[in-house]
Amino acid sequence: MILNKYKEYSYLTILIIIIAIVSISVGNYAGYLFLSLLLFLTFILLYSFTNDKKLIYIIIFSILLKCVLILFHNFISSLPGSDADAELYEYFGWIISQYILGDIGQLPEISPSYFFSYWIGILYVLFGRLALVPELINGMLGVVLILLIYKITYRLTNNINTARFAAFIIFLFPLINLYSVLTMREIPIIFFFVLSFYFLLKYNDTSKISFILLSLLSLLISTFFHDSFIFITAVYIVYFVSYDVKNKKVNLFMKRNIFIIPFVLGIGVFFFSFLTNKLPDLSTLLSSEFISDHVARRSRDRASYLANMRPSNIIELIVYTPIRMIYFLFTPFPWMLSDPKDLIGIFDSFLYWILGFYSIKGLKVIKIKNKSIYYLVISVILVFLFLFGWGTSNYGAAMRHRTKISWLLIVISSIGYMNKRNSRSSNFIKIKDKEDIQGEERKIQNE
Repeated sequence: MILNKYKEYSYLTILIIIIAIVSISVGNYAGYLFLSLLLFLTFILLYSFTNDKKLIYIIIFSILLKCVLILFHNFISSLPGSDADAELYEYFGWIISQYILGDIGQLPEISPSYFFSYWIGILYVLFGRLALVPELINGMLGVVLILLIYKITYRLTNNINTARFAAFIIFLFPLINLYSVLTMREIPIIFFFVLSFYFLLKYNDTSKISFILLSLLSLLISTFFHDSFIFITAVYIVYFVSYDVKNKKVNLFMKRNIFIIPFVLGIGVFFFSFLTNKLPDLSTLLSSEFISDHVARRSRDRASYLANMRPSNIIELIVYTPIRMIYFLFTPFPWMLSDPKDLIGIFDSFLYWILGFYSIKGLKVIKIKNKSIYYLVISVILVFLFLFGWGTSNYGAAMRHRTKISWLLIVISSIGYMNKRNSRSSNFIKIKDKEDIQGEERKIQNE
C-alpha cells in the first residue's frame, strides 16, 4: 500500500542511486547534485506523509534552518562543538575511505566509539571528501525527526495541537539543531531511537509482530553507534515478551514468544559476535570498583563534577545514583559558572528544568491513558539516566549525551504542558474525566 502510494516518487530514489554510483568516478559535482536531490526527496516524502499544513510549514522552516546552519558552518565560521570528536569522526571517515579505495594499506586502530566514521568513509568513497554530504544527511534525519515526534505524540494523545506543539519544540531545540549539522553520531542515534519507539507504539496499537522486529532492528542500529543502548533494547525485549497488548495484561507464555525469542537471540549473536563485537561486559554494570575507576577517568578537566563521588560498595552506588542522575540531567548549575562559554550550558540546563517540570505532568496523563506505555517510558528513562549518570562526569559531555533522551522528554512535557493549558477543553485528555479518556481510546482503536 505504501509503495503504491509513493511510487510516483520512486524515480527520484533510483536517480539518487545512479548519481551515487556515477559519483565514484565523477567526483564532487555529483556530490553536490546528490545534496540537491536529497533535499528535494526529503521534502517530497515528508509532504506525502502528512496533510497537516501547519506541520508542513514547520518542516519547510526546519529544512531551511538546517541548510543555513550547514552553509554558515562550512563557509563562514565553525559552529560550537565542531572540534574534538566531530573532527575525529570526519578524519577517521577520510582514512577509512582511503583504505577502501586502496590508497593506504592498513587502517589505524579505531575505537568502537568511532564506528560512525565507517558511515562517513562509505560516503567519502562515493562522493569524495565532501563534508557537506554527511552533514546534510544528518540534517535531513533531523528534519524527519519532526514528523516522527509529531506521529508519536499524536498516537499518545490523539490530539493534533499537542502533536504540533511537540514537533515545533523539536524544530527549535538548540542542541538537536546543532548536532543535526555536524559530523557526529548523535542524530543517527536519536533518529533510530525515535523510530524504534514509533514502531513500538504501532505494535501496541496493532499487535503485529512485524512492528516488534522493526522496533528492535531500529534500536540495534542505535546500539551500533553507542553500545549503551543495548540496555534500552533489553527494556524493549522485556516489554515485548511479557506484555499482552491485546488483553492488556502481563503474560509470559504468549505464542508469539516462540518467534520473538529466537529472533532476538539470533540477531543478538550476529550483531555482537560477527558485526561489531562490542557487547559490553555485563558483569561490570554494578561493579563499584569499575564504576569508580570510570568516574575517575571522566572527571579530569574544568567542566567535571562529582569527581570525588565514587562508590566503594553497592550501598554507596545505590545512594549516589539519584544524585548523579540529577547532575547529569541538569548541570551546569549557576554556581558552576566559571567561563563565558558556560552560559551555553546554563541555557541548556534551564531547558531541561522546564522539560523535567512538565514531564512530571505529562507522565500523569500517560499513566491514565496507557499504563503499559507509562511503565515502559519510566523504565527507559531510569535505565538511560543510570547508564549516562555514571558514565558522565563532565557537563560538556552531559549536554551531548542527554540530547539523546531529549526527544522523549519533549514528547512527555508537551503532553503535560498542553494538558495543563487545555484542562478546560473537551477535546483533550483530562486526568479527572474518565469518560473523555475512554472516548479518546475508542478513537485510536478506530484509526
